[in-house]
Amino acid sequence: MHISKHRIILAFFATFANCALSANATAAEEESKISHAGHHTSMAGHMNHDQDRMWMFEYRYMRMNMSGLLDGTDEVSTSAISGASGDAGAQSPDKPYWMAPTNMGMDMHMFMAMYGITQRLSMMAMGNYVDNTMAMAMHHHMSDGDTEEMHSNMETSGLGDTLISLSYVASDPLTLTLGLSLPTGSNEEEVQMMPGQDKVRAGYSMQLGSGTFDLVPSLSWNRKNADHQWGYQASYAYRLGSHNGYSYGNKFEASAWTKHQIDPDVWAGARLAVSSWGAIDGKDEKIDAMMSPDMDPKAQGGTRADALIGLSGGKPNGLTLGLEFGLPVYQNLNGPQMKTTLIASGSLQWMF
Repeated sequence: MHISKHRIILAFFATFANCALSANATAAEEESKISHAGHHTSMAGHMNHDQDRMWMFEYRYMRMNMSGLLDGTDEVSTSAISGASGDAGAQSPDKPYWMAPTNMGMDMHMFMAMYGITQRLSMMAMGNYVDNTMAMAMHHHMSDGDTEEMHSNMETSGLGDTLISLSYVASDPLTLTLGLSLPTGSNEEEVQMMPGQDKVRAGYSMQLGSGTFDLVPSLSWNRKNADHQWGYQASYAYRLGSHNGYSYGNKFEASAWTKHQIDPDVWAGARLAVSSWGAIDGKDEKIDAMMSPDMDPKAQGGTRADALIGLSGGKPNGLTLGLEFGLPVYQNLNGPQMKTTLIASGSLQWMF
């Protein structure tokens, strides 16, 4: 059976994008920031090309916002779980943490290069740069009965993990991919929790990489006709070992997507993505679990479902622009843990 290069590129791109984000956003994901902006819909691609060799390059920007805390599906206030008491500021005996996060943002810049080796086999490499910001609050109950609410902001930024993978078109609709995430991102970042204090090792959600090699197998099923495309995808990230005494939880993702041609050069689509990721195994002895929930290895992991819509436009075999916007429709988190409130991404893709 002849399989066009066009179909291989679309199938591979749909598969690799989600796996790349699954592996590379590891540190942020464990704070319920699992990236589903992988564009399984292949929004940026309606390309026609049948030559034996092909290159694709892409830049993608993704933004994720978090605000508020969940324990399971229940909302939790920062004052209920964190605080200090007395003039000396000792940790409140009835609170598990000194401080708690109020909101968080992650900006990720992703750079991908892919090459079609044969009609069925392709390879890909993807790296990224991550910028995390987090706002913290502490409720200080004074001995005279007054309560002072103190705030601080933290930031970490730098290179994230790198993903390399091979993809094989097993049949016309089915593509199999095997990826390996390389621990190029730091998991030893430090932050200043409060003004005037010494820096300490940042919480798990503020680290830039997993610290481990991660195996990322996946499969995708894609179909199309003249003006419509649809498909399904599933992937699994398996941590190979540990670093600094811990490893992030393994993660499963599945999604279903559809897109429709609304103009010769414009496509609109939607997808539903579901993820489940485990709690941290072990702990970093330099991260004080009593400081904040994001520093507690037990307050990690959960399940989330996102609904997303997207739009893309561009000429075949040229530059293509894509946008996607999504909101969570279900979150059940091993808390207290920050809940996701917004997922947005934009991409610029070049294929030749």
